[in-house]
Amino acid sequence: MRILKSSSLAVFLAAAVFLVGGCDMFSGNAGRITVKLKDAPFPYDHVSEANVTITRIEVLGTNGTKNWLIADVARSLNLLNFRNGATVTVVPDIEIPAGTYDRLRIHLNRSATVVLKNGTRFNVDSGSDAPVVVQIPEFEFDQGEDEAEALIDFDVDNSFVAQGDVSTIDGIEGFAYSPTIVAESFKLNNEEIPVQ
Repeated sequence: MRILKSSSLAVFLAAAVFLVGGCDMFSGNAGRITVKLKDAPFPYDHVSEANVTITRIEVLGTNGTKNWLIADVARSLNLLNFRNGATVTVVPDIEIPAGTYDRLRIHLNRSATVVLKNGTRFNVDSGSDAPVVVQIPEFEFDQGEDEAEALIDFDVDNSFVAQGDVSTIDGIEGFAYSPTIVAESFKLNNEEIPVQ
């Protein structure tokens, strides 16, 4: 029998209903059951590309500060090029008005591609045009010399969940795509600000 992967929450809830609902349905000799759950790791050994396209980035104001557009271009990136500490500058040194800001809003094409090392290409769709909002430390610009730098992490492992048997390249049947982006670090005027 083949077991299809579903979301962690759905599997957990289904298991909980089974265990709770089944308590009164059994009589006789008892056995034991253990239910464990884990996500399959991203099969880096079998994948050459995980391509996404960023289309727009805004910094979001708080305390009455207006949102500000800081990038409005289609920028395609192979996320596997930025492993092991490698970075790319997506928004270079853009001026924004004085005010208080605390989030980035990142717009992406809902479609992405994953290419295996044998040339197999999977076109994936997130199913939503909603942007990803990334929390950053609240900061205030109040003078012309202020500078901020955000390093964001596009989490490949959680954004692309492999379907099928990931132990072999031929066992991979596709990927579920749900972009997951978090702030890794933030600096204001060259001072590191802790990221929550």
